[in-house]
Amino acid sequence: MEIFSSNLGYPRIGPKRELKKALEDFWQKKIDKESLLKTATQIQLQNWQIQKEAGIDFIPVGDFSLYDHMLDMTVMLGLIPKRFCKNEIKNDLDMYFSMARGEKDIPPLEMTKWFDTNYHYLVPEIDTEPKLLENYFLSLCKKAQSIGIEAKPVLVGPYTFLRLSKGKNKFSILSKLIEVYKEILKQLNELKIKWVQIDEPALVLNISKEEIQMVKDIYNQFKDIEINIMLQTYFEGISAYEELVNLPVKGIGLDFVRSDDNLNNLKRYGFPKDKVLGLGIINGRNVWRTNLEKAFYLANEIIEKAKPSAIFVQPSCSLLHLPVSIELETQLAPEIKNILAFAKEKLQEVAILKKALKEGKLPEGTYTGSPEVHPLKEVKERIANLKEEDFKRSLPYKERRKCQKKVLNLPLFPTTTIGSFPQTKDIRKMRAMFNRGEISENEYKQFIKEKIAFCIGVQEGLGLDVLVHGEFERSDMVEYFAQKMT
Repeated sequence: MEIFSSNLGYPRIGPKRELKKALEDFWQKKIDKESLLKTATQIQLQNWQIQKEAGIDFIPVGDFSLYDHMLDMTVMLGLIPKRFCKNEIKNDLDMYFSMARGEKDIPPLEMTKWFDTNYHYLVPEIDTEPKLLENYFLSLCKKAQSIGIEAKPVLVGPYTFLRLSKGKNKFSILSKLIEVYKEILKQLNELKIKWVQIDEPALVLNISKEEIQMVKDIYNQFKDIEINIMLQTYFEGISAYEELVNLPVKGIGLDFVRSDDNLNNLKRYGFPKDKVLGLGIINGRNVWRTNLEKAFYLANEIIEKAKPSAIFVQPSCSLLHLPVSIELETQLAPEIKNILAFAKEKLQEVAILKKALKEGKLPEGTYTGSPEVHPLKEVKERIANLKEEDFKRSLPYKERRKCQKKVLNLPLFPTTTIGSFPQTKDIRKMRAMFNRGEISENEYKQFIKEKIAFCIGVQEGLGLDVLVHGEFERSDMVEYFAQKMT
């Protein structure tokens, strides 16, 4: 049995947030379209090279996006809502960003969470029929192949695309949508692409019998195209396992990290012996190093039960959700840094595990730690001293409710905001001056207090019921709490 390493997706932002800066400069008209696309190309090339050097056999292509991968698919499939086609738009990039951000009196596409992650995607609106505008995978794959990359194009699958779209009769376009996907796959096959990854994470949701049949019909129409399809799922165990693993595709990618459902179903129903198993065993969502000893034994257990034709050792999902590399963290305490693994480090774990599975043993010095065992003494002590009562509220809900009503006396539907107020130019300027040592801590704190007072005054003037302080003291919530680890 052959064992390969594969990746499902890599962070787009760039090691020093180059994409974020380029986008903001482009929107502010500080740089032109060519400069933005040059930065994007540089990031993609760097991402491919990092994965190649890490020892990844099949490297995702098309996982990069200037804004959102669902938006990319929407445009490629020609499903641009009619309201964006009314005004004259200068170029394709303007059209793309108008769908993402709106333009004049045209509202953008709705944004919502990508499953249960903190990533947000733009929701396609189905009010027209699909047509292939441009198979942008072709130029990307050619570019990757030219530098020795084994390119694996990554597409959002037709079922997931429609399931996550808006439209009263959105599934009515399915037959025409399938024809567009077939054309994309045929064109990729002409490039001698070995594998294409079709992401169908919606298969982990609750699926009706009619939808199961719909998915079967979709993939039955792809089976005559010679290209190898890795049907990739993630974020949970798939629904109707025993039916979906038998779809007419060459490989099935499963998440063995998030829950035991896939493992239990594999043990119960087996796995097709003629299929490649995408073994999602390195956690693609958390920032902790993998206990490779546990992963090694779990992988062997799965392989023994599944007996697939081949194995792709890979993360449980795209590494899009992680920072780029722990190498860039210069202020972390060594004992904290030692238990973290970001995207680049997760790839190294994939390569180590692949090698270990091929050789039948782990290398000496393999990491076997666990984030539950905290490296800082004071945190260990606090955890050790926790008592059972520390996990319980001091009063039952009914009594707490009475206290809340007495103190707050809120109406049935209280008004409030989501918490944060805008980080204005003067706030950013003062924070930068404070970070550079140009003003004292007292001066900075006094400035923030004044901003908070103004924020509360505005809310009181508007008559809001639950007030917030505006979060002026921190530039970004995630950054703020991440810095607490230093």
